[in-house]
Amino acid sequence: MMTSTSERHSMVNGQISWEKMIQAEVKKFNRDEEEKELEKRSIYHLPAFAKKIKSETVLTPQVASFGPYHHGEQHLMLVEGYKITALIHFLIKAQQPLQYFIDVMKNDVKDLQACYEFLEDKWQDEDKFIELMITDGCFMLEVLRSHQSQFKNTSYAKHDPIFSDHAAQHKLPYIKRDMLMLENQLPLLVLKVLHQAKTDKEINSLVFKFFEMEDMHNSTPDQLGLHVLDLYRKGLIDTQPQQCELPINTRASNGPMLTAVKLHESLIQFELSESKKMTSISFDKGILKLPHLIIDDATEFALLNVMTFEHLHVGLEDVVSLYVCFMGKLIESVADLQLLRSKKIIHMAVESDQAATNLLNSLSKEVIHDPKDHMETVRNKVKKYSRKKWRRWLANLLDLYFDTPWKTLSVIAAVVLLVLTFVQAFYEVFSYHHPLKKN
Repeated sequence: MMTSTSERHSMVNGQISWEKMIQAEVKKFNRDEEEKELEKRSIYHLPAFAKKIKSETVLTPQVASFGPYHHGEQHLMLVEGYKITALIHFLIKAQQPLQYFIDVMKNDVKDLQACYEFLEDKWQDEDKFIELMITDGCFMLEVLRSHQSQFKNTSYAKHDPIFSDHAAQHKLPYIKRDMLMLENQLPLLVLKVLHQAKTDKEINSLVFKFFEMEDMHNSTPDQLGLHVLDLYRKGLIDTQPQQCELPINTRASNGPMLTAVKLHESLIQFELSESKKMTSISFDKGILKLPHLIIDDATEFALLNVMTFEHLHVGLEDVVSLYVCFMGKLIESVADLQLLRSKKIIHMAVESDQAATNLLNSLSKEVIHDPKDHMETVRNKVKKYSRKKWRRWLANLLDLYFDTPWKTLSVIAAVVLLVLTFVQAFYEVFSYHHPLKKN
């Protein structure tokens, strides 16, 4: 049995010598076991690059902790004390003793611990770890079920600080945001055990409904998601693989893509995609179709945590990261943002257009392109189309002479006058060379 990273950390901290620890690890090393252990990992600590982009308040919980990474932090203790209340309500509705859930959770405790990139010494204690999983898992499950009619929390008091109607409007949105923090995840296996779900799909559907991803209801994955953040990401993208085409003209695709305003000046039209998925970006016959994007107070938190998860989890495609990068290049100024707003592609739930523009630009700074991804193919098509010289000439002509109704009328009047002048001159010349014969 391979020693976990957390266990090795404990050894280095003085339990045995460094030399003995390394020699013991060499003797029992097994490549297949190492691979199996790493495959289970899905909940990570924040890397340094993410902290450079934004302050940790955007990436760490502000109201409620879930799991070991932020457990016991002072500013989260108010909700920490309330979790016992939620656990009591949960057990009453489940009609099962606490020991039942403890015994069931013991069957999976090793796999649950392996989900975390690193565990402190105290969480190596299986009993302590199970206590944390049940306490936090019951609270998360009660939150997820709070909007479902069949699980309506009628057992809670009217003045309950979390599940009353008043608290649901003022506190639950912040807890909902904390549930998307990378370091604040619980394995969904915990929720499946506590919910006593018969299928994985049942838990997946519960998460999608809570985050109002209604379009995922009929296409809910059969396989249990890793955690809430993993399912949230799946709800943003098309899980079907995209057909990637190689660039038609490499020379034409060199250089950056023009911004939305510049593309509009090159006679490219913008339309709203039929699908809300971030992967539903397409370009054909001068029309760039983009999915609907809502920019609100939660956008920054959600996107940055999803992007960080894509960066850290081996085998995960950077779909959301590439979408954010695409939009960041498309929107470099307030004018670009306003153009896409006028096309119903961007919906603003924040006051400042400049703040929204800065948000997209800051999120796209650290994204690295994959030259074979679907969005890069679309980007290259747009570049090639927009760089046709005659389109730029025609766009400049339209901008110079037809940008206002008065200019358009003036041009039409000038053309009509020019035509009439030509006709008059033609008849004068014609009459001179072909005079009418007198009877």
